[in-house]
Order: sequence, then structure tokens, then C-alpha cells
Amino acid sequence: MYPRAVAYTRARSVPEALETLATYGPDACPLAGGMSLVPWLKYRQRSPGLLVDVGRLAELAGIEPGDGPLRIGATTRHADVAVWRDAVALALLPELAAGIGDVQVRGMGTVGGGLAAVEPTGDWGGALLAMRGSVVARSVSGERRIASDDFFLDTYRSSLRPDELLTEVLLPVPSERFGTAAVKLDKRAAAAPLMSCAVRIDLDATGSVREAGVGCVGLAGYPVRLGEVEAALRGASCTPEAIGDAAACARDAADDAFAGSVLTKLVRDALGRASERAQRLEAVA
Repeated sequence: MYPRAVAYTRARSVPEALETLATYGPDACPLAGGMSLVPWLKYRQRSPGLLVDVGRLAELAGIEPGDGPLRIGATTRHADVAVWRDAVALALLPELAAGIGDVQVRGMGTVGGGLAAVEPTGDWGGALLAMRGSVVARSVSGERRIASDDFFLDTYRSSLRPDELLTEVLLPVPSERFGTAAVKLDKRAAAAPLMSCAVRIDLDATGSVREAGVGCVGLAGYPVRLGEVEAALRGASCTPEAIGDAAACARDAADDAFAGSVLTKLVRDALGRASERAQRLEAVA
């Protein structure tokens, strides 16, 4: 099947892109890497009148650590995150990015595009939820931050307005004692993932879990937080037994026994890896 005819413009700056989106409204659609949008166009799942190409805007790309939250530009490629090694405790990010698609997808796909698409198996949503992150949405009328819990509405649907452009992702860095991890299960080689999860463990001075974040992709048509697992972890020690008990809570979030057992193993493996990283970082500190 071939896409319907569509007009195309390449934005030379973010303000120009915002003006175009404001002018054309729902008839315009931002284009970054195109890894989700181009297949949608091909199969006529989306038929915008105008594509606004923002994929080569340098001001929207890059990873910026600092005193506040970690900032990831919306057009940062998966491949660039996959080779980022500036923070051991944030190993979740390169771990996740390195497992997305194949080398061509990682070379073209973007972090912001992956989030905005809200695909059923889009990995970045789980990480955003686990890290309690937010996204920055800009329009000609201003800028707003959208918390991760408010961003994903349904399959292929986010809380972005038609005139808004996702410009960056903000991930808070909890403390010196924390660890993260991402684990994915593939149906088969070179196929879309069946399920994946991302976790964050924040330890207190005694080594117990002060706060936790667990985001899962593959249970519903959009990323979800596993609140029962998070609650079971709070105040617990990072022993294999405590991690196993918390991971077992994930079973109830699945619709069938197979998905429940798969999810439990993914969560247990991710929590174990994040715990090891948090304790290693604590020992170094």
C-alpha cells in the first residue's frame, strides 16, 4: 500500500516549526526519525496534510547532565544514547537504547519520537515512568511540562496537543545511592519485543529501598507503572528474597499466566541488576 499525497516542509528552527504547527493545526504532523510515522503513512493509519521535519534541528539533540534533571533532546538518536557512558547509575539509558530495533532503526529513531508515538512496544515509555520523568512540550503560546503519569493516554495517543512539539525529556537523578536497569524479552530474533521493563531503585542511608520506579511495556497498549511492585519495595532490603517477593506482585498485573510469569522474571532480573548497581555505587561513595 502507498501513502496518500502529503506536503512536506523542513523547519529551520524550533520557532519556525511551532509557527507551522500552529498555522496548520491537526492537519500538520512533526517528523523526526520517521521510524513510527513512515510506516503509519504507508499503511494509511495516519494521513496528515503536512509533514514538518524537525529531525535535523541541532538545538533539539543531545544529552545534558547537570545539577538538575538529566536533559535529553527530543531528536537525540537511539544510537547516541546507546553509547552514552557518563553515569554508571543511569546505565538504564544505554542499556535500553542498545536493544531498540536494529542498527538502522537506532541510527534514525529518536527518543522524543519514540515517546510521542506511544506504540504498544515502545521502550522509552517504561523508562520515563520508572524514572518519574517528564517531557517538555512547546507551542507558540508557551511551554509546559507533562509528568510521565499524565503523558500516556492510550495506544498511539499522548497528551500532546496538535500545536505542540515535544522538545526534550527530563529525568530526575534521585541521589548518590540509586541504580537503574532495563530488561527486554523478544518474541524471536529481529522481531518487535513482546515485553520490557525499566526500573529504578533509590536507597536510603541504611541500604533499604527509599523509593522505587517500575515501568512496563507490553502489558497494555501503552506503557504502565507497576505500582504494587513499587509499594512492595519501599522500605525493603535489597536481598534476593525481598526482590523476588516484590517481583511476584507483577504477576497480578498480567491478563494470563504466561504473561504473568514472563513479567515476573523480567522485573526480578531488572531489580536485581539495579540493586547491584546501587550497592556498587554506594560502596564507591
